[in-house]
Amino acid sequence: MFIRNEPAMKIGHSLVISDLHIGIEDELSKNGIKISDQTKALLKRICFLIRETKARETIILGDIKNSIFTTKIENKKISEFLNSLKKITNLVLVKGNHDGLIENLVKKDVDVCSFVIRGSYLLTHGHRKIPKNLKEKNEIKTIVIGHNHPGICFKDRYGIVSTEPCWVVGTEKEKRQVIIMPAFNPLVGETAINRHDVMGPIAKNIDIENARIYLLDGTYLGHVKTLR
Repeated sequence: MFIRNEPAMKIGHSLVISDLHIGIEDELSKNGIKISDQTKALLKRICFLIRETKARETIILGDIKNSIFTTKIENKKISEFLNSLKKITNLVLVKGNHDGLIENLVKKDVDVCSFVIRGSYLLTHGHRKIPKNLKEKNEIKTIVIGHNHPGICFKDRYGIVSTEPCWVVGTEKEKRQVIIMPAFNPLVGETAINRHDVMGPIAKNIDIENARIYLLDGTYLGHVKTLR
C-alpha cells in the first residue's frame, strides 16, 4: 500500500499523493529563501510513480495550490501542471483548504470533489468533517487524509534536532483506521507529530498517543506516546 521511500501510496489501481503546494517557492522567496521553480520536478516525480506503479488513476488529496488567492501567473502554472498530468493519467482532485476555485484551472473531464471512495477507503484532505451520510457507510474501513504534513522529530545526544517525514496510522473513536499521509512536496517541511498537536477534525478524532509511526523507508518506530 505505502510506496517505499516515497510520500505516496497505492490503493487498488489508484496512486494517491497529498499536499503539493505548487507555488510555495514564491512564499519562501518573500522570506528571503531563493529556490528555483520546482513545478516541473514535481510533475516528473509523479509521472515516474505512475509508470512504476502502473496506476490507472492519480488522486491528489488536497492542497494542490499553495496560495489560497493565486495570481494569474500562479494560475497559469498550476493549470499547465494539472493539464499535463491529465494527459497521462485519469486525474482526481480532492479539494483542500488552499484549493478554492481550483476547478476553474482544469479541463471539465477532471473530477474535482471533497471526498472520494475507493473500495473500503474514504479519501479526503482532512480540514473538514466527513458528512454524516458517508460516515455511516459500513463498507468504509479506512480514512486517508493529508493536511498535517506529519514528521517525526529526532534529537541526538549532542542536542542536534532533525525531522523526518512519516506515515501516521491510528484509530478513530468509531474504530475505523485513519492514515495521515506525508506531504509530497518536500519544501513544505514537516510538523513533528511527537512535538505538536494534529490539525483538522478527522485527525483530532484519532487516539493519537497510540497511533503508529512509519518512516518512508518502511521502518516502524513505535507509538507516538513512546516517541515524545
